[in-house]
Amino acid sequence: MEYGGNTNLQKFIKEQESLIDEKIIKDIIIQICLGLKEIHKNKLIHRDLTPDNIFMDKNNKIKIGDFGVSKILSKFEQSTTITQVGKYHYFAPELENGEKYNYKVDIYALGCIIYELFTLNEYYDGKKKNEKINIDIYNPKWQNLIDLTLKDDYNKRPNIEEIYDYIEYIINFEYYNEINCIYKKDKKQINLLYHFKENYFENDYKESYNEAKKNISEENIEIYVNNKKIKFIKIYESDEMGFIKIKFKFNKLLTSTAFMFCGCESLKSVDLSLFNTKNVINMNHMFDNCLSLESINFSILNNLNIKLFSVLDNSSSKSMELSLFNTKNVSDMSYMFSYCSTIKLLDLVYLNTDNVKNMNHMFSYCSCLTLLDLANFNTRNVTNMSNLFSYCSSLESLDLSIFDTKNVKNMSDLFSYCSSLKSIDLSSFNTNNVKNMSHMFSGCKSLESLDLFSLKTNNVINMSSMFCHCSTLESIDLSSLNTKNVTDMSYMFSYCSSLASLNLSKFITNNVINMSNMFNHCLLAGSIDLSSFNTKKVKDMSYMFSYCSSLESLNLSKFNTINVENMNYMFIHCSSLDSLNLSSFNTKNVTQMVNMFGNCLSLESLNLCSFNTNKVTDMSHMFSDCSSLKSIDLSSFNTNNVTNFNNMFNGCKSLKKENIKIGKQGSKILDNFNNSN
Repeated sequence: MEYGGNTNLQKFIKEQESLIDEKIIKDIIIQICLGLKEIHKNKLIHRDLTPDNIFMDKNNKIKIGDFGVSKILSKFEQSTTITQVGKYHYFAPELENGEKYNYKVDIYALGCIIYELFTLNEYYDGKKKNEKINIDIYNPKWQNLIDLTLKDDYNKRPNIEEIYDYIEYIINFEYYNEINCIYKKDKKQINLLYHFKENYFENDYKESYNEAKKNISEENIEIYVNNKKIKFIKIYESDEMGFIKIKFKFNKLLTSTAFMFCGCESLKSVDLSLFNTKNVINMNHMFDNCLSLESINFSILNNLNIKLFSVLDNSSSKSMELSLFNTKNVSDMSYMFSYCSTIKLLDLVYLNTDNVKNMNHMFSYCSCLTLLDLANFNTRNVTNMSNLFSYCSSLESLDLSIFDTKNVKNMSDLFSYCSSLKSIDLSSFNTNNVKNMSHMFSGCKSLESLDLFSLKTNNVINMSSMFCHCSTLESIDLSSLNTKNVTDMSYMFSYCSSLASLNLSKFITNNVINMSNMFNHCLLAGSIDLSSFNTKKVKDMSYMFSYCSSLESLNLSKFNTINVENMNYMFIHCSSLDSLNLSSFNTKNVTQMVNMFGNCLSLESLNLCSFNTNKVTDMSHMFSDCSSLKSIDLSSFNTNNVTNFNNMFNGCKSLKKENIKIGKQGSKILDNFNNSN
């Protein structure tokens, strides 16, 4: 029988006068996990895993003992045993209730022990503790691990392998030792973004590492931590618990190359001609942030089964040979070429997109891309095109005449900030299923015309910022747009500074809640037809017409503002507006009217006798710099709740005190007028 040590973990914990150092806790937990891995590997359940059954020597070396009540499982899935065993304080709920149980009872006991190591208190002493570990001292990820292991439902607890992997994750990202990636050929150093604890993996996975060396050829990558050579490390994200797993297989069984070269900022070229990727299913972010990458050789790359292909996400890739790529099974091309910021031409003739469902951010931030041939693109299965071409700031034209978009649901930011784009052919677009068109054309500063006749918007919910910053667009035909389901139109036409007029007579706005900044900075718009607008659900109209400096008249007689809460800056800098009919305005729910009419330089009179201001708290700058204002009716104003009148009439040079009509509850207004003038 092996000697277990001269003390146990229970005594060790009780002897502590203050919280235990995290490094010591970490070493203890790792040793317990290694022991449990062996126990479960041999199809045993300990069933009495407690601090007094974990023996220690003076060097804190751990041995798990007392297997008197352990059980061998015939099927390592589930046991029907209901015998009461072990120490009650470390019982899993299924043991306590006499229910079916399996090896996850040991996981629950492990969680109790980890909790005790961090808090020096038992997790259960008659009732469960809600105490959390001290995150000012300890890595908060340990609390996540404790919460996972102490789930009441054993099906939601991780197994010991997953726990061990998660502990590796905690340790790996806790230490910030510099890692250098060195090629044998030229000894060129490349700094990686990932950080690992020195020596931790030194003796693990030797077989996989040796296999990797054989398969990658003699130009294999070597990795050094603090100038000490360690094994090649590959990272990918695992299951829904967010564990990060470390794998080293580079042979024919390789299934993932995700993040493989991520962060190799000095890497200029990669030769993958000897890579066998027959079984790879995930290349997500494979070259993410390879800022100096100039070429990638995929010449004999065998990637027939790749399904998640978010592969190329770099910032300076200048040439890519894609001619032999077989992508017939690829379902995800999101971020595939994003941040390839120096690529001028992409030949995608051989890119098979028959099964692709996700293209979001596929070409985003390809800022030097001037030509993109998408003639062979099959987009029939694509559901997500958000940010597909966003920030392709050198693209002047796009022929999307063969694009099949019948299954697309998301087109948000589709062309956003394609600032050189002068025309877009949308004639083939089927947008029947699209729900989100927010920012779709925003930032298309060179767009001179836009034919939206084929755009079906029956199901669109969000049109916020749809045409924002289309600063050269002189007219938009919106007659075909169905807006019956739209809830957000904020910033929809903001900064369309060349628009001379807007006909919105067919706009259905029954469900719109947000119209803030809707026409902000439509500098040349002389008229806006809002006759069909139903605004009964709108809550925010702040900045709605701000800086419409050419607007001479505005008919808001049908505006229902019963639910509006915010009218801040609503008409600010409408400097050509000489009259304003607000007789239909119901302002009973408005709380903010800051700068509402500020800089309306041409307004000579304002009749606000219908305004209910019972809830308004801030009227600062409300009429500031209305320099032509000669009379104003504020007879309905209740200022009892207003706390800020600062500069309410500042710059009202033509307004006389006797021409301000106030009611019984508006005396504070005149006081402020005196202070402002």
